[in-house]
Amino acid sequence: MIRCTPHKIFWVISFLLLFLPCYAGKSETWKLVKNKDGIKVYTRSISNSDLNELKAEILVHSSLNAIMALLRDIPNFKDWVYHCKESHELKKTGNEVYYYQYTSVPFPISDRDLIIHSSWSQDEHTKVIYINGEGHPNFIPAKKGVVRIQKFKSRWNLVPKGKGEVLIEYEISVDPAGWVPSWLVNLSAVEGPYETCKNLRNILKSAKYTNAQHVVKEF
Repeated sequence: MIRCTPHKIFWVISFLLLFLPCYAGKSETWKLVKNKDGIKVYTRSISNSDLNELKAEILVHSSLNAIMALLRDIPNFKDWVYHCKESHELKKTGNEVYYYQYTSVPFPISDRDLIIHSSWSQDEHTKVIYINGEGHPNFIPAKKGVVRIQKFKSRWNLVPKGKGEVLIEYEISVDPAGWVPSWLVNLSAVEGPYETCKNLRNILKSAKYTNAQHVVKEF
């Protein structure tokens, strides 16, 4: 008999809690659970749910245009989003996009996929960029043998700090669906956002993104 080990479940959850403020009832205050390599990860409990919300923060030396170019480069999420295997656009209009994201995980846990509606805006005065994401599980038909994530919310805040630095804040609330114990979700959830932020910082150095222009207004 094949056993579903905690390591395999961790692999799944680390991916699921990436996309990355989410509102699901009254929340407690944020609790810092990891502070390493300039990346901070927080959790907080929310009412009417056994699952926690997550927040990650990282200060990067980059431009807003470079970061937005990276976040809008959906087909290449596999290059930096932790354990992402496939992603592609489904529909795009102006500042809004629907996209598909998929992960293949070790047997016997079922693969997961997710459809996200993402929209962004920029404050004219502060130049802060807000990117909101919400799950739309019925946007395309479900795939056989793949668990479709039903509940998902996320938010990216890109906050200019001057001197070529931007504070990236990333919050997420997601129910991975299917069989995964909530206590193990909460236990395993920190590593995914941490690794994603670390990869994001590294890939931002690529000329593909550092040379990006005319996406948004700079500070």
